[in-house]
Amino acid sequence: AYDIATHTVSVNVHLATDFRSQHRVLQRCQKSQSQVSVDRRKGYADLISAMGKSEDCVKAVYTAQPCPSGLHLIQEIPPTATCLTDCGVLNDSHILVCCGDEQFVTSDLLIGEEEKPLLIRCQLGAVAADQPAAERPFSEQLPVGAMIDILCEQHCMKRPPRLVVHHPKEKKPRQLPLDVDGVSIKAAGLVDGSLLMFNSEVVAGSVDVPRQTVAQPSVVVENCCFSTESAQKERHSSIGNWAAKVVYITDDMTVGNIKSSVVEGDTTPLTSVRVRVEHVTILGPPLHDSDVIRELDWPDGQQVVIEMGKAPALSEMVLTFELGATVKDGRLHEVTVHESQAVQDCVDAMLIACCKTGTEWHIRRTNWCGEAAEILDDPQATIESTGVKNGDFLLLLPGLPPPPDCVRLSVFAPSAAARSNGTHGQGIVAWLGSVVAQGMVALSPTPSMPSVGENSVSRCVSTSVDSAAPESAPPAVAGAGEGAHESTVSEIPVPPTYEFVATVDVKRVAKLGDLKTTILSMAAFSDKNVTDPDRLRVRRLQDGRAKRIFRPGDTVRGLKLLSGSDILCKVLDKPETLPQSSIVLRARRRRQETRSYDEAEEVILNTEEGCTVSRLNACLIRHFNLSCHETQVHCAKHLPDQFEWIRIQNHSKTNPQRKQSKRQNAGARKPANLRNSPVFLQDGDVIGFKVVADERSSTLADYKTLADDQGLRRLEEIKVQKRAERRDRKRGNDGGQTVRRPEVGIRIVVPEYQARQ
Repeated sequence: AYDIATHTVSVNVHLATDFRSQHRVLQRCQKSQSQVSVDRRKGYADLISAMGKSEDCVKAVYTAQPCPSGLHLIQEIPPTATCLTDCGVLNDSHILVCCGDEQFVTSDLLIGEEEKPLLIRCQLGAVAADQPAAERPFSEQLPVGAMIDILCEQHCMKRPPRLVVHHPKEKKPRQLPLDVDGVSIKAAGLVDGSLLMFNSEVVAGSVDVPRQTVAQPSVVVENCCFSTESAQKERHSSIGNWAAKVVYITDDMTVGNIKSSVVEGDTTPLTSVRVRVEHVTILGPPLHDSDVIRELDWPDGQQVVIEMGKAPALSEMVLTFELGATVKDGRLHEVTVHESQAVQDCVDAMLIACCKTGTEWHIRRTNWCGEAAEILDDPQATIESTGVKNGDFLLLLPGLPPPPDCVRLSVFAPSAAARSNGTHGQGIVAWLGSVVAQGMVALSPTPSMPSVGENSVSRCVSTSVDSAAPESAPPAVAGAGEGAHESTVSEIPVPPTYEFVATVDVKRVAKLGDLKTTILSMAAFSDKNVTDPDRLRVRRLQDGRAKRIFRPGDTVRGLKLLSGSDILCKVLDKPETLPQSSIVLRARRRRQETRSYDEAEEVILNTEEGCTVSRLNACLIRHFNLSCHETQVHCAKHLPDQFEWIRIQNHSKTNPQRKQSKRQNAGARKPANLRNSPVFLQDGDVIGFKVVADERSSTLADYKTLADDQGLRRLEEIKVQKRAERRDRKRGNDGGQTVRRPEVGIRIVVPEYQARQ
């Protein structure tokens, strides 16, 4: 039954008697359509049988595709066909059934994928005329010259000296080159709904297109040089208000050539204008006039903007920056600096650009998504040596940078709510539980923690539903307390479970003991009366989740801590010295009858003699005082982002697809290390376990909770929504048919490899 359901497809059946032929395309004259279900692995006879007809009365069956111009036939399904999939019959496909009594001859129709008809509109008068444009389908392989001759003959008019076309998705019409008569309609760029205008005066002066071939690439340039400052600001929020010009380009052209071809003839000097690339929402950085088009990798139809302003010199770069969170003014600033300028000189130029004063400021780089990254800690280093490039987005923050060979770490501690309510933030859980009871929790991510200290980008500590929470209790909050390792599923802002304490500067070669001593000397920890550094647990904090615990022997450089990294510090009741081979886990026992878990307990797994399933089971038996054998304990690791549990089973490193020698097969297989794939066991992981005596129990593989089921449903809804959005974006305005994006080539430049050739 599963096999049949997987291969059953729904097919839309059209009868040929409901259509008539017009301009070699089928037009529907009666509205009738039916659907049949058939196994796509079956053949022609099964399809005819599914339609309730006999093979004697059916003369021909064609696969078809609805399009704005009518029903287009793709290919004929031969009576000898044994597999419908090979004939192009898929789910939601369309077929046309001919029984011999149709009102057309199929040999006169456009048949085939390459003969797809395009619905072209023809405007004989002015664009603003009241008369509607005439419509007629043409094969996309028909030459443009033949199409023009057919239209001129149909409307009894002479061939126009030039032809203007308006694409339905383009803002302005464009003139077709004079040498496109032998080019096909598809190659000329015409699509369904394109408007051909035979009146040459309708676009006089609005489009300036040189007589070039269709294959030559072009760019669309918006000239904003004569706009006022207020209009220029409006231009950033409303794209498309300025005169556009199409410029045909070659690979050896430069940005300066494009600028001169647009501004030529104006009174504006070329030295006072510059070119930017137009993106979806913002404008790119000003380009150098000497930049070559070949190196910029612009696609055909790239949109650029020419505006007032001096273009940067070849040795200059334009940087965009924003003030830090504590002094943010809500604006983006630009500054032009020389590559050989020092970082401190760049800071001074930024302060002048944003009208700020002071001497204690520093620059911080950002990553690809605009989040704060490493700090430029050497004020005397040149901008070029730091890796900053033209157009980079930087952050200007108050305060001096960390000393050389040091990193500045942001120190966090469990919040007062988490400490006062026992383990793992149960006070916040209770607050969330009351909200859940009112049906106010929706499963979607949201940031809930504002930026603090010197971090300019908002630091988000995610709140989430703990999938391992008991059924009767409200969902636990991930990030609560120390073991935050759950995924984001709540839209309601929850108070952060980690408090920002301060920043600390430590040397890159500092060891864990030095780091703990420095942290304990801070004012925030002086009132705790902690004299033993071993009572302080320090671990990495990433994306609002507590990660690896630092152990003796670790160094700041070895832990790959950079300026801006976050660490979580917690004062323990007794000293702790974890060996490098240990893993700190959060273990929870499952209650299968309620599909819930007990409260999490911290378990330390010693992997000095191996990190295997048997050692994990023995550790759980010893910690929870279980009276059972190791083989009766079954564990699973929680994957919070997927709301799934991955079972931890006895598997070996042996690859079943690789042939093993007799000597290897004779010996015992070595159990796989749980630190490796597919478990990747590490600090902070949530381990759910249960004791099952019967290996054949139906509940052996069930580790999910009600919260997991909720999260999976929400993830599926998000997938369906995104799939629908992608489908809507791909659909054009041509009758709802999907428009496939054209394939384009890519060019990968590897300078180091080319230099060695």
